[in-house]
Amino acid sequence: MTVRDIDRGAARLTAALERLASAPPRVTVGVHEEDGSAQHPGSSSATIREVALLSEFGSEHQPPRSFVRATVDDETAATERELAAAAERVARGENVEDAFGRVAVGLRDKMRARMSRTVSLDEETVRAKGSPTPLEDTGALHDAVRAYVNGTAVG
Repeated sequence: MTVRDIDRGAARLTAALERLASAPPRVTVGVHEEDGSAQHPGSSSATIREVALLSEFGSEHQPPRSFVRATVDDETAATERELAAAAERVARGENVEDAFGRVAVGLRDKMRARMSRTVSLDEETVRAKGSPTPLEDTGALHDAVRAYVNGTAVG
């Protein structure tokens, strides 16, 4: 009797899982150094990072308008499921940056969307800026929220 061993993808799956285990993808979403250190166009002295921190944590005169922490808190379970699904797609042969990039871009988009639906502005602020929507004077902070996989911008 002859026994034949036919590989129906186990070797490829094992190699993909070993790659993921030895070098897990690094996914980051938010205001990164290269964007955050730039001068905010709506300010004479503040950087985009400083505007982001003021928005995220508030100040003596401004309530917090979290877009990073609140999004992560609200999306933790969904993001964990999406990351697990991305790992499965990589194990089946999808490119790491593509699989995890979709997760990162989705989270980036949720953070950006949250910026426009944070707490309401008071009447004086609405009159001064001409709009009831927070964080949209220049769009610089919105655009500075970016997604990266292994140090490469995605989306």
